[in-house]
Amino acid sequence: MAIVVQCFQCSSVLELDDGFRGGVARCSNCGTLLKVPKDVGAAGAPGGPRNPAMPQPRPRSASDPGISSGGFRSGSAHSRTGDTPVSSGAFSRSPRPRAPAIPQPGVSSGRGGAQMGAAGGDQNGSSLKSKQPLLLLFVFIVGAIFCVAVLVIVHELSPKSTQIIAPRLPVTPNNNVVSNVPKFLGIPMVGTHVLFAIDGSAANSDTFTLVAENIEYAVKHGISSQHYRALIWNNDNGVSVPNRGWARRSSNSTVWKPLTDYVPAGESDPLQMILRCTKINPVDQVIVITAREDLTDQLIKQVDDLQIHVRIDAISVNTPSTVLAQIADEHNGVYQQVSTIDLQNALGN
Repeated sequence: MAIVVQCFQCSSVLELDDGFRGGVARCSNCGTLLKVPKDVGAAGAPGGPRNPAMPQPRPRSASDPGISSGGFRSGSAHSRTGDTPVSSGAFSRSPRPRAPAIPQPGVSSGRGGAQMGAAGGDQNGSSLKSKQPLLLLFVFIVGAIFCVAVLVIVHELSPKSTQIIAPRLPVTPNNNVVSNVPKFLGIPMVGTHVLFAIDGSAANSDTFTLVAENIEYAVKHGISSQHYRALIWNNDNGVSVPNRGWARRSSNSTVWKPLTDYVPAGESDPLQMILRCTKINPVDQVIVITAREDLTDQLIKQVDDLQIHVRIDAISVNTPSTVLAQIADEHNGVYQQVSTIDLQNALGN
C-alpha cells in the first residue's frame, strides 16, 4: 500500500511504499533527504490531507550505520509532478548533487574548457618565450665565469716556466740591429729600467771613479724614455743612486754626485749583490761591473738556483772572467772586458 508525502524543500508530492513509514527517503526532484512520519496517510484517500515530510536533521553518508538502520528499503516512488517513474535506487544511497566545476586555465572541460585551455597554453608559451633570452644570457655568464675560474686554477697549478724574459735589441725591418742604441762600455742599454751594479769593495778602488763617470756619461747620452739607477754593492754600506726611484736622461747632474764621490772599501758578496738587484721592481736589465779576480764557478750555480728572469750583462775591469761571461750568456746578456785605458777613452780623455 502506497503512502504520500510532500517535500518541504520543493513541495513535490511523492508516493512511497508503505515500508518507508518512520524511515528516510530522498526527494526525486531536488534530492533532499526526508524523514517519513509513521502516521502518514495512504495514497488515494479521498480528500485526505497531504503529509509534509520532516527535514532530515543531519545528512549522513551511505556508510553511516544510522542510515542503514533507518529504513533504506527497496521500493518504488512516483512523483506527482511528472509521469517519469523513479526507481527504488533513487531513494537509497544516491550521492548529493555536486556544484559545477570551475574551469581552470589550461584544463579542458567541454568546448569552452578547450578554448580556455588553449588560451592559457598560449599565454604560458608566450611567457616562456619572453624569458628565453634572459635564461640564455644567464647560462652564458655562468659558463664564462666557470671557464675563467678553471683557467686561473690551471695557471696557478701549472709549473712556472724558468724562461728568461729579457729585452731584445731593437731591429730594422731587415732584422739588422739598430746602430743608434745607447751603449755603456760596449754593452747595449735595451731595457726600460737599467740598473748598474758596481762593486764597491777595495778591489775596485783604482778604477771605481772612472766607472762612475762612464755611467753618468752614458745616462746623459741615453734615451729619454729609459730609467736609470746605480747600486753600489758592499758588505758594509751598500748605496743606491738615486736614493729612491729612478733617474732620467734629463735629470740634474747632481743626482749622480753620491756615485762619483763614493770611496770603495771593505769586501763584497757578488751573489747577494745580484740577488738584491733582481728584487728591485721594476727592472729588466742589470749591468754588473767588477774588478775582482776571485770569482769561482760556484757563483754560476748559485745564480742559476735563484731562477732570475732578468737580463744580466757583465763587465770585468782589467782581468777577464769566465764566470761573468757564462752568467751573462745564460741570462741573454753580453760580456765585456775593459781596461783602465778603455775607461779613459770612453770619456774622450
